[in-house]
Amino acid sequence: MAKKKNKGNEKGFYILATGGADAGSTKFLSYKNSNTTPKYGAGLGYQFNKRWSVQTGFYAVNKKYVAQPADYKIKPGSPMGIYPLEKINASNIVYEIPLFVRYNFIRRQSFTLYALAGASSYIMQKENYDCFYRYYNTLYEHNWQHKGDKHLFSTAVF
Repeated sequence: MAKKKNKGNEKGFYILATGGADAGSTKFLSYKNSNTTPKYGAGLGYQFNKRWSVQTGFYAVNKKYVAQPADYKIKPGSPMGIYPLEKINASNIVYEIPLFVRYNFIRRQSFTLYALAGASSYIMQKENYDCFYRYYNTLYEHNWQHKGDKHLFSTAVF
């Protein structure tokens, strides 16, 4: 009599804990003026079968970077549009809420090879900008703070 191998329940919830480094930038694949900061969070997923699952989470990071004048579009009539902008030092507390579909290509006891596709929402909790501009050939600094931007499902991930 042959014994059936018990593979366990392939359906169900799972929990994720994540930590890592984040390097933000104002230009695609350019990290020349960015700082690396820690990113951490937790997530929850549901496994439908041995290949497919869906997962979400909540992650936090303090993005820090230096932007050049061409990286920002200043609204006409804004006080910052009057003087030549030199650079902007930015520090933003960002919360990320992703929603992904996951496909497992290879599942072994010691590792899993998978692909994710989905979208992420970003909540900018606190934005702090140090703007440097020239006035009569003297460099000045102006601090600007903003709170509460939301970018729902603004980034696609493949």
